[in-house]
Amino acid sequence: MKKISKMILAFFVGISLVACSVPQDDFKEVDITVAEIQEKIDNKEDFVMIVERDECSFCEAIEEYINQTEGEHPGMTLYKLDSTDFGFTSKDDGSQTLDSSTDEGKAFLEIAPYFYYTPTMYVFKDGKITSSAVGFGDTNKTVSLGGLDAPIDFDTAETQDLWEFISQ
Repeated sequence: MKKISKMILAFFVGISLVACSVPQDDFKEVDITVAEIQEKIDNKEDFVMIVERDECSFCEAIEEYINQTEGEHPGMTLYKLDSTDFGFTSKDDGSQTLDSSTDEGKAFLEIAPYFYYTPTMYVFKDGKITSSAVGFGDTNKTVSLGGLDAPIDFDTAETQDLWEFISQ
């Protein structure tokens, strides 16, 4: 009986050691479309997304930092939406909100009506945006929190480390 107990114990210890030593997946950055975002929302998924565009120096800086440090964050996935061709223009009413000349841009603004600057990141929980961050401070590697329920006010916005924000 003692021999069987020792064998069972050894089996479970072995399984535990193997399970603990299984490497996590690498960090992944995955391009996503607005239709795919909507599908994730409809499926009530949890995910983090960054919105970028061409010729955005803050987008280039955040992308460079992510590429330099992604190895320190295994198992994470960051979805990336390129808004370059969404035809965004500022509304003339002083509201700090956008219009779009494309269907995809209009669909995105339905999801994130206070999107205004790039880069902007959104955390989705159960298919709903729960937090957002805007910009990137290259010196201290932070993002400004806000822009979820109203346009962001950079003068009063709190900041958070980029990776802490992505990890929530």
